Amino acid sequence: MEVPFISSGASSRAHYVLVRKVELAQTTQQADDYLLEEVVALRDRLSRPGFSSVGPAPFPARSFR
Repeated sequence: MEVPFISSGASSRAHYVLVRKVELAQTTQQADDYLLEEVVALRDRLSRPGFSSVGPAPFPARSFR
């Protein structure tokens, strides 16, 4: 089914792209391969030193003492 990103309920464009790949896979094995590729890529990204899932603070950090 062709659902535009804005209506898809996906949490990000990366999520949308992955779901579309899985939906359009010709076989269950191909769908599994897409998911495994994403898992490998995420593991690599998360294992890098200095990785943060949160971007820089929009304002300077303050001490609340």
